[in-house]
Amino acid sequence: MNNLQEGQIRIRVSTLLEVVGKAVLEVEGVKSNFEHLLRQTKVFINGEGQSVHEKIPLEGKGITVTIALKLAESSSFIAVAREVQKRVWETVRRELGLSLDKVNIEVNEIEWF
Repeated sequence: MNNLQEGQIRIRVSTLLEVVGKAVLEVEGVKSNFEHLLRQTKVFINGEGQSVHEKIPLEGKGITVTIALKLAESSSFIAVAREVQKRVWETVRRELGLSLDKVNIEVNEIEWF
């Protein structure tokens, strides 16, 4: 089959959200649960919010993910936020082949003991 033609590979926003959620939960100090992350994380392409049913081409540009976190009181908020950014960028690139433009972090809750 030497006559293969190139096609497009697209990733559903809901799939991107699942991969992001998995990466976030690997960071120590994050107290969000998976369902909360799926509901609170938003995906934007060139500033336009995307529904979970939209599909993003792998070569898509201008992709921003905004993640709302619940953190442990004892954690260093800045250090946890930076680690989340790093893990999300690396995981999305490695597992989905998507290159994100930005990973925004919002600390929305703190779990007080």
